[in-house]
Formats: sequence, C-alpha cells, structure tokens
Amino acid sequence: MTILLAIILYLVGFYLLAKRTVPESAAPGNRMMIRVVLFFVYSCFAGGFTVAAYMSGDLGMVLYTLCLLFALVEIGNVILTVSHSRGEIKPQYAVLFVLYILAILVVTLITRQTRTETVLQTELFASVKSFLLEGDVEELNHMILNVVMFMPLGYLFVQMHPRNLGDAAQVLGIGVMLSTIIESCQLIFRLGNCDVDDILANTFGALLGLVLYKIVHHSSRK
Repeated sequence: MTILLAIILYLVGFYLLAKRTVPESAAPGNRMMIRVVLFFVYSCFAGGFTVAAYMSGDLGMVLYTLCLLFALVEIGNVILTVSHSRGEIKPQYAVLFVLYILAILVVTLITRQTRTETVLQTELFASVKSFLLEGDVEELNHMILNVVMFMPLGYLFVQMHPRNLGDAAQVLGIGVMLSTIIESCQLIFRLGNCDVDDILANTFGALLGLVLYKIVHHSSRK
C-alpha cells in the first residue's frame, strides 16, 4: 500500500508540474521534448529523495519524503495556476478560501503550545489499527476530524475557478501540499507529532470536498 501511494503521488506530481510548465502554444514536437526533459529532471529529484529515505529502512519515510517533494512542486504549481487565472478567479470565494486557510493555520499551528517531545509517525493507518486492535476511539475521532477539517479546502479551492481548479489532481495536490506543510511545521517547531496518516486523512477530506462541490453544482443545475 505504501509503495502504491508513493507511485500515485509521484505520477500526480509530474502531471501537475507538466500541466503548468509545458506551454500549450508550443509545437507538438517541442511539447513532447519539454515533457521528456521535465520528466527526467523530476525523476532525478524524486529518485534522490526516495533513495535517501529508503536507506532508513522505513517505507513510510519514503512516502513522507515524496510528500515533501510534492509540496515543494505544488507551491510552484499553485502560484502559476493563480497567475494564469488572474482576473477570472471569483473574488468572494477567494476571500473565503484565504480566511479558511488562516483558520486552519490558527487551529493547527498558531494556538498550539510547544511540546518537550514530538515524533515523526510514518506507519500507515496506525490510527485505524489502534482502533481495531485496542478499541482506541480517540484515534478514530482524530482521523475523522482530519477528514472533515479539510473538506472545505477542496470545496472552496474548486469554487474559486471550476474550469482551472476543478479536477481531482489539482485538489489532491493542494491537499497534500497544505497538510504536509502543517505536519512538518508541527514537527520542526515541536507543536505536535508529524503523522503520515494525518496527511492521508486531510487529502481524503479535500477530495471529499471536491465530491461535495460536484454534487451541489449538479443539483443546482436541475
């Protein structure tokens, strides 16, 4: 499962990178050449990150390392997407999106107290295992909260510009990026544990937000 998720992350990361950096106005042959070069450079970085993490003997660390690389790539993608869509983004939803991001940062980072000890949790589905094997309801509630908390992210992100931001890869990208940044900051500044499960739950919540948008938008057309 860890390898499958890492492969999906790798492919989606390249798709988003190529989508925003390869000019549509270029000739087909030139576009293919740019994609080949971009794929080679991207793969070198991803491979380097993966090998360095794999040497730790922890597959979960490989996934987290790819999340870090993905987050770095997605920051550039978001900047390019917003710049290309400038003037077309719905301002009222852009304001709501920014306010939502600020609220998330307040809850997950700003209002937290520093801890004496934090850990990087790379075991996949540790919360689910804890609930099933030990009956730890608190862990399950924590995962559900992470899912629900990121649902507005997917909904508001798409709502800003449905044509440019409305595909699942874009929403997955913004979900992984924001969650990885938050989790990494919690670890670096000792505000909480950095958990790969939290990144997965947050990203799933963002995708559910996209589904909710599609349902609401489809119903409003009838």
